Amino acid sequence: MFARKLSDVDEEQKRHHLAYLNVVAQSTDKNGKPKFKEFVDFYDYEGRIKAVMEGEGVRTSKLSAEKVEELKAIAKRRKNFRERRGTI
Repeated sequence: MFARKLSDVDEEQKRHHLAYLNVVAQSTDKNGKPKFKEFVDFYDYEGRIKAVMEGEGVRTSKLSAEKVEELKAIAKRRKNFRERRGTI
């Protein structure tokens, strides 16, 4: 039960974080115009992927060269998929 309650607290934190991000994303400047015109203005997914692939926040010494190449290929496939879908 203890672990379940801790898991519930984690889920609750995620919901509150999402609610906070919704408020931030819908915020406007003093003229009433949206601060973020597109999602990429709010969250740069490609930039985050690039940062991770370059080692920010990841200990690359623990990843084999094969694993790094595999992750790069996955990121490239995801990017191509999103481009075909028109969501970038």
